Amino acid sequence: MDSAWGARHLATVAVISGFVGSLMVSSGVKLVFETSINADNLVPDSLGRKLIVGAILHVVGGFFVALPGAVVIPDPLPAVRIYRGPDVACLDGHLVTHADGFWYLMVGDGDAHKELQTIPDTKVSEVRTIRENEIGCKKAAAPPEALPRA
Repeated sequence: MDSAWGARHLATVAVISGFVGSLMVSSGVKLVFETSINADNLVPDSLGRKLIVGAILHVVGGFFVALPGAVVIPDPLPAVRIYRGPDVACLDGHLVTHADGFWYLMVGDGDAHKELQTIPDTKVSEVRTIRENEIGCKKAAAPPEALPRA
């Protein structure tokens, strides 16, 4: 957050969302248990309806409980630097996955615009994890081991 005002509002929304979600989950669980306990005394039509409503309340409430945590986390992906050779610029971004001989990397400028880039293993010499504040390699760089020692 850029300001204390924004952080306070985010915290308020998180608390309200968590509270509403908790109420919905508990109401849904209560409705499902009451329905299953009193199943002998209920008309079959209302039994199914109450179970469905209870299950929906439980799922939607769980979404509201999890939402604040998902909003607060900026980028859960690890920041990496990909070295593609001594005379080629390195590439910084957030690693999505490495599968089937390809590196999948989210590259972009801050939160404004990000794009997914796919780089084959044959064009990668080394991959290293870096800190978030180190993202932004624009110059040609070799891996640290390839640099001459002084």
